[in-house]
Amino acid sequence: MPATAVLDILSGLPNPQWVLTPDVAKQICDFILSAQPLKDVQPEAIPGLGYRGLLVDLPDCQAVDSTLRVFNGLVEIGGTFFRDSDHHIERLLLESAGETVDDTLIEHARKALE
Repeated sequence: MPATAVLDILSGLPNPQWVLTPDVAKQICDFILSAQPLKDVQPEAIPGLGYRGLLVDLPDCQAVDSTLRVFNGLVEIGGTFFRDSDHHIERLLLESAGETVDDTLIEHARKALE
């Protein structure tokens, strides 16, 4: 089963989804395997409208047993948080969408990272 990403950005319409390349999936899995979990994290609330991050399924990554959310400089897996310095994972995922996702949606998400 391939790794997939969903851009959580639309309300009332299906969010865009795409299949990740094995290289991108491996980079995300490697990040999780090497990152230290954060303690006492109070993440910012996910907004009701607009860009709400990315949801990622990595079925071949043993370190991940559920969908992970990448948002606002954090990667969250089942209540455990990891720091995504400089939004590296978030940017990697947005870049990986290619032509699958409308450019205006990707640009809106990128602006939210600034």
